[in-house]
Amino acid sequence: MKVDVEQKREYIAVDLGAESVRVMLGRISTGRLSLEEVYRFTNGPIEATSSGNILMQAVATGQFETLEEIREIVGKSFEIKHYQPQENALWAEHYKKAKDKYGSG
Repeated sequence: MKVDVEQKREYIAVDLGAESVRVMLGRISTGRLSLEEVYRFTNGPIEATSSGNILMQAVATGQFETLEEIREIVGKSFEIKHYQPQENALWAEHYKKAKDKYGSG
């Protein structure tokens, strides 16, 4: 496949890491790729991933039968922190720009 080096393109990628989430903007222009981190936020404790994995294995082996049982174990085992989106106006602005540029589909 031949690439038109004069064509300019932009791509957004979301990196869902164990400790943080990054939103990256990739630009291809004049045959070169540039990357820019446009947003990053922490993703809660690392233990959440391993705990969820262990609990799902316990469900698979029949040690728990319901989601309520798992929630009870988690509630007794960890301090629960609730994360809510911040800067809602900023997110709404960026969503509108992306929707206007790329459409709603």
